[in-house]
Amino acid sequence: MAGVTCVVTVHGIGFQQPPTDNPNDPGGRRPGYADQLHRLLQASGLVPGLGDDPERLEHGVHGPVYVQSPWNEPENGLSRLDPHRPLVTEQGDAPTDRRVAHVALIYSGLEVGGPRLGSALDTLARTALSLDAYAHPLGAAHLLAADIAAMLRRSAGPAGAPPSGLQPRRDLDPGPAGAAPRHRLHLMNLLHRAAPPAPGGATALTPASRLNLFDTLEHDVASYVCRNDLRERVRGFVQTALTRLVARDDVDTIVVNSHSQGTVLAVDVLGRYAPTKVTALVTAGSPLRKYVDLFAWGNRVGRLQDIVTDEFWLNIYDPLDPVADPLEPSGEWRADDALPDPSPHTLMQMPHPDQSVLRGTVNCPVTDLHVNNVAHSGGGLAAHNYWDNSAEFIPALAGVITRAAPSTEPDSLPAHAPVETSR
Repeated sequence: MAGVTCVVTVHGIGFQQPPTDNPNDPGGRRPGYADQLHRLLQASGLVPGLGDDPERLEHGVHGPVYVQSPWNEPENGLSRLDPHRPLVTEQGDAPTDRRVAHVALIYSGLEVGGPRLGSALDTLARTALSLDAYAHPLGAAHLLAADIAAMLRRSAGPAGAPPSGLQPRRDLDPGPAGAAPRHRLHLMNLLHRAAPPAPGGATALTPASRLNLFDTLEHDVASYVCRNDLRERVRGFVQTALTRLVARDDVDTIVVNSHSQGTVLAVDVLGRYAPTKVTALVTAGSPLRKYVDLFAWGNRVGRLQDIVTDEFWLNIYDPLDPVADPLEPSGEWRADDALPDPSPHTLMQMPHPDQSVLRGTVNCPVTDLHVNNVAHSGGGLAAHNYWDNSAEFIPALAGVITRAAPSTEPDSLPAHAPVETSR
């Protein structure tokens, strides 16, 4: 019998809401950040054998395995990946050789309470100094206006939809009693006040939650760019989780599903640790091009070259998403340029196969797929909400997972055509 295909979900630092499954716990049950994504994948019927966490089913809860590990007590959460603890249940009448597990990672205890104005200012300074590498001057102004418009655009999302995974965590320690609230950039307050109501008067997020969404995005990026202590803790946690999954005899293949800041983290980790069991990478809403152009992050993939293939990396982006960019165009491409068709080079580069420094680099294969989240998702920043896009993102992710399953037949895979949109 074939082993398990494991989908590992990696999100941004401030967005990994852990679940509360026991109804007797204070506050009752609370869904985890990837529960809705898991539910939509199962409802699509496109991933045969996608099962639930057996331990959560003991409480009558369907959803992925959550690995929540405090950085100073890693075994508290990482022990969930021990070989004697099963990752997945059988799903309906699916063949036993098509078992798909879903593991969602949570970086507990890594968030920093209190103002970190220095990190934010450092990030803004780097952006200002390197902006011409990302966009032409007039184009940058146009992109900024388009990005602000995207932030202001609200969408109620599908009627009756459960809470989205794109929400800041609500379980963090607020700090000592009487402490001042964490710093928020004035721009975020202005955006909140200027935002029009959602269509039909509905709101996917309360005003406070919507403000926290922008605040968390700012804090998320600034922490990773400027706080090496936090960055290394997160990298170490994700690498250790992957190491434990790779060591399990029941795991045959691993698909890394990453979103937003989690895409940078996933590429960073795979650049240092790239086991052959990792057969596919999905990046959605990725700011990788901004990191390369604005923060001098570098465009070499490191060890990722050991496992990358022409079909390994799928990058999904919405042209209206202020966080995301295409990754197929080369490093010379600017965000306000027309997309080359086809692109002769890609942003990310690998060493030449003969490993000679004099031979330079070759393209790292990546396939871009652009979608329209605004039309199919909800929330305060609909353009960045990929996981609720059941019309485009869910089928694309399902196709990647199904291809990774050992018993998949190519003829059974869904076709996904890009959706034509403009920024």
